[in-house]
Amino acid sequence: MTFFEKNLNFYFSVIGLSVNFFFSSFILVLAAVYGFFEFAAELGVLKAGIFMICQMLSSNARSIIISKKSLNRSRYFFNFRTVIGLLIFIIFTILIFIINSNYNFLIFILSTLIIIQWISEIIITEYHTKKKYLEKIIFTFFQIFFVFLTFLSLHLKNLFFLEIILILYIFFYLIFFYKYFLVFFFKDT
Repeated sequence: MTFFEKNLNFYFSVIGLSVNFFFSSFILVLAAVYGFFEFAAELGVLKAGIFMICQMLSSNARSIIISKKSLNRSRYFFNFRTVIGLLIFIIFTILIFIINSNYNFLIFILSTLIIIQWISEIIITEYHTKKKYLEKIIFTFFQIFFVFLTFLSLHLKNLFFLEIILILYIFFYLIFFYKYFLVFFFKDT
């Protein structure tokens, strides 16, 4: 592998993981910039709650997977995050719909996306560890495309368009990582 290829691999890993981690923060900042203050405040509370729980339970999984290069550890962390993610999803879904808000559905979509991104961090790390360059590049380009569409929807001050984009983004994650989710839900072990 040439120096250029190694650096390209690193850049796509950094971009992919950064977009995955900072996407909800990006939406929060843009919502505030474009005058959706109530939505930004609600998203901030949601993001803080979910991130606090997720980060407490992350246990430096990325570092462990990269240093050990172990498929078993990767599967373990993926399974752990999927189970915990489902529990967090249920709890936050109940909380979101108990709270009366103009943005319940949008906040629900974003909470779903944040949890899916937290779970998918393990898969993205596995792509880096296994040197799956093509998958990583395709994934990163789609992420950038969704970031652009998100910016466009908030710039146009169209939250309905944002809802559609975020639903498509969730489907993108589920389709792109379908084999991992299938193994989790349908594996006979």
